[in-house]
Amino acid sequence: MLKTEEVTKLAKLAGIELTPDEEIKFATEISAILGFVNQLQNIKVFEELESNEICENVLRTDRVIGISSAEQADLISQAPEIQGNLIKTKPVF
Repeated sequence: MLKTEEVTKLAKLAGIELTPDEEIKFATEISAILGFVNQLQNIKVFEELESNEICENVLRTDRVIGISSAEQADLISQAPEIQGNLIKTKPVF
């Protein structure tokens, strides 16, 4: 199990402050997570496929499905903000 001093160091590296109760809680939780990661290291992975079948692309082809101008106008009119003929959204960045 992780020591609370190690959790304190991790919290400092992450730039967060923890109470003493949180340090104890996270020491237990992080130890459990590391235990699961340790189990993953024991999984055997085979480099070759055990099947003789050839994999084919099973994805459907893309196609454009249009809507009428009336349907498009109806959808755009329901948006909270419109700019021209487009729906205005908040910036992502």
